[in-house]
Amino acid sequence: MFLHKIEPSNTEMLRRILTLHDQMPLEWDHTHQPSQKFTETLLQQIQTTEIPRGFWILSAAAVPSTDSVAGLLWASIKKDRAEHVYASINSLWIHPEHRRQNFTPLLTKACTLWAREQGARYLSCTTHFNNARMRNFLEKTSLKPVMLEFRSDILT
Repeated sequence: MFLHKIEPSNTEMLRRILTLHDQMPLEWDHTHQPSQKFTETLLQQIQTTEIPRGFWILSAAAVPSTDSVAGLLWASIKKDRAEHVYASINSLWIHPEHRRQNFTPLLTKACTLWAREQGARYLSCTTHFNNARMRNFLEKTSLKPVMLEFRSDILT
């Protein structure tokens, strides 16, 4: 398996990765519908803002390709209320056929090294409460829970 960092300037590869990302089934949300608008909006944001972003794919191919993606991670550099620079994992996914092969730690390690180069003080990741697989992984890492969000449907 090869780890590839995809530069945000590689628009066509990024478009294919974001489209692939949006088409992935979500284990914790069976109502998810892929949206080309999501992909194009995100791509436009990436191209028009100065926010550093990192994109990595795991692929069986030595040359980056979306034909054989085993996993992907994308992250952004942000600032918290105290103006500390940090890295936020926006999405992390491993193809079902490649799970339980320690690819998640490989992707997060690449992200962590990149985040340090960007001057990040810490790494952050949010996940949905129903995403048991991600919560289980995060509990085994150095990331610790710092807050809970509670919601109520007020339209019914």
